[in-house]
Amino acid sequence: GYVLMGLRAALDTEGEWWVDRAAKRVYFWAPGGKNPEGLVVEAKCRLHVLTFSAVSNIRVEGFSFRAGGILVDERSSFILFKNLKGEYLGHSYERDVAATGSLFIRGTGVSVESCELAYGSGSLLTVQGSNNRVVNCFIHDGCYAAVSGDNTALIALTGRRQLFAWNTVRDSGRDIIGYNGLTESIVEHNDLSRAGHLTHDLGMTYGHTTDFQNTVFRYNRVHDVLDKKNGKGIYFDHVAMNAIVHHNAIWNTSACPIKANNPSYFILVFQNTAWNTVGISTFDHSRRND
Repeated sequence: GYVLMGLRAALDTEGEWWVDRAAKRVYFWAPGGKNPEGLVVEAKCRLHVLTFSAVSNIRVEGFSFRAGGILVDERSSFILFKNLKGEYLGHSYERDVAATGSLFIRGTGVSVESCELAYGSGSLLTVQGSNNRVVNCFIHDGCYAAVSGDNTALIALTGRRQLFAWNTVRDSGRDIIGYNGLTESIVEHNDLSRAGHLTHDLGMTYGHTTDFQNTVFRYNRVHDVLDKKNGKGIYFDHVAMNAIVHHNAIWNTSACPIKANNPSYFILVFQNTAWNTVGISTFDHSRRND
């Protein structure tokens, strides 16, 4: 694929803008043909709207934010985010902010509950650290740069003993959930849909080169992948091991509902339901036939 950037000729509709860096001038097509001098015109000026560094036992509830992410560092713990609404969290093509330009959790015991996160070029939520919870959130319309790389999904889950449950996540340029490096965790009761707006050969959920240490994927609804050529449901790529996948419902995928590429070891799959998909298969670059 390709991306066209920095073209004045692409400025062709209301609400768009173009920067002439040489002249240090911004061209802006104001809504309704209005004079921009009579409008409030705002621009993003920082990566994060809130940062939490070496703090604990904080409750953040009931506010909206836009044009920036939230950072919780690895020395912070026991912070609750509840009823937040974040829009346009991070944007980049040339300088990737797929992780840091999001709600980015690196601490311990952090909870994200009943929040809505929307619109960003990379991940909208990145969870690292340990013993964190994401519950009952609506997360949508991200990863529109569709950059290829580790955990460049709408949701990036890694770390130890995480809980991701009862969330609705939809509309991603690439994968819905990336889980490289996720261990001893639970992903359950989520509704995941509409991955692959911009790319082919992907999974609604995707991870590789990880010992998941009995991470469980259960009771999820995984459906309506937009990649019409090779869009999988729950996907473990090469060198994945020790995952448990059961009681998920998967439908409307163009490729396998559940797939583990070779070599992958000790992945237990049982009591799942698939409809309007294709058969189960694997792929092996090395042709080891394990």
